[in-house]
Amino acid sequence: MAVIAQTTGVLAVGSGPTNVTRTTLTASDTLTYQQGGGQQLSLYNTTASPVTVTLTGSAPGTASLPGYGPVSAAGGLAITVPANGWAVVKLDDIALYLASNGTVTVTNGTGLSAALYI
Repeated sequence: MAVIAQTTGVLAVGSGPTNVTRTTLTASDTLTYQQGGGQQLSLYNTTASPVTVTLTGSAPGTASLPGYGPVSAAGGLAITVPANGWAVVKLDDIALYLASNGTVTVTNGTGLSAALYI
């Protein structure tokens, strides 16, 4: 299990070039989510097949949708990274899956590398 380290200053205006730390993922890895912090997670796939990872927070929430009722985010959010491609996720956009702050588990990431930055 690897911890996906955060690189700061990447998205700051006028920060210039910044070296981004990439972490090679395994079957189960973690990162620390800070709600409202503007974090982005980039997932890179260098394999010849798509890889689907799931992001699950330590205490995911439930949303009540008009006309539909409560919807649980407990199963996490599945993200498919295309073969030889990459995906970027703005973590604040999926906050319901992640809980307010804390540990997020990334599962099934074998074959990917990840960068967490603000």
